[in-house]
Amino acid sequence: MEHIEDLTKAHGYSFPYLFDRDNRVVRAYRVACTPSCYVFDVDLNLVYRGQFDNSRPDNAIPTTGKDVTDALGAVLEGRPVPQDQKTAVGCYIPFDPENKPDYMR
Repeated sequence: MEHIEDLTKAHGYSFPYLFDRDNRVVRAYRVACTPSCYVFDVDLNLVYRGQFDNSRPDNAIPTTGKDVTDALGAVLEGRPVPQDQKTAVGCYIPFDPENKPDYMR
């Protein structure tokens, strides 16, 4: 298995990238599917947890990142983050049945 540093360099990522090999972060933030988006304020309080936008593989809505962009804009401008936070819809994160988090049972 390659190291995450090798993967980020190979793909040209210039931003922090998390590889959650043991699912500690998945469990801490109660992630059930990807992509789940999280936005934190300056005090590291979680202020947004939800979908990227309303686009889906089976609809004609373009991918814009509107939901996350709105949350980030609010944080940067010192406004309250919109409370209409829709749960992400995407690929289910598989767990072995004996290791499945309680929030997914």
